[in-house]
Amino acid sequence: MLTAVHEKSFIATVDCTTPGFEGYWDCAEIRSGKRKNVDCLTVNNYTEGERHRFRFDCFHDSDTGVLGYDIRTDSFAGGANGWFAADGIRLQVGGDGYVGLEGDGRTAPESLWALVFNEDGSTGIDERVELGSHCSLSLLSGQNLLARPTDRKESGEHWFGYVSTESSGDPLTIDLNIISIGEVTFEFD
Repeated sequence: MLTAVHEKSFIATVDCTTPGFEGYWDCAEIRSGKRKNVDCLTVNNYTEGERHRFRFDCFHDSDTGVLGYDIRTDSFAGGANGWFAADGIRLQVGGDGYVGLEGDGRTAPESLWALVFNEDGSTGIDERVELGSHCSLSLLSGQNLLARPTDRKESGEHWFGYVSTESSGDPLTIDLNIISIGEVTFEFD
C-alpha cells in the first residue's frame, strides 16, 4: 500500500549534466528555434522563457518499506496542454523503453522513481529534501532501470534528446533546484 509523504515531496527544475547532453529537463522538442511540447521527457539547451518545472510526489510503500517518487510535469497545468497535468499522467517507461508522460490514473509501486546521489549510490534525495540545489543524482525506474539520455538531434543552435532506460551510453546525471517543498497541488485555469 502506498502512502503520500508530503514533507518529502517537492517541485523542482532539473539540469542534466551528462556529457554531451548538458542542458535541461523539458517535455519539448526544439524545431527551427521553437519549443514544441511533446508527451515525453526530453533534455535540451533551450533557454528562452520560463524553465519547465517538475513535481516529485513522494510515496512510502508499506509492503517493501521503500520511498519513491511519482514524477509529473508542473508546467503544463491548464491551457492547451492541461491534459498532461491531469491526475494520473506521470513519467513512466513505455514499452519502447523511452520515458514518457502517460498513465492510467493510479500511482502504483512500479511507477515510482528513485533519485540516488552518485557520490555513494545509496543515499536517496528523500533523505536530503531542502530548498536549493542538489547535485549529481541518477534516476532509477520502478523496475530498477537506469535512465540515460539518447538520440540527440540538432536544430540550428539548439538541440534536444530523449530519455530511455534501454539506451547505451552514460547514465542521466541531474542536478535538482528545489523551489517548493510540501503538499503539492495543481492549479488549473
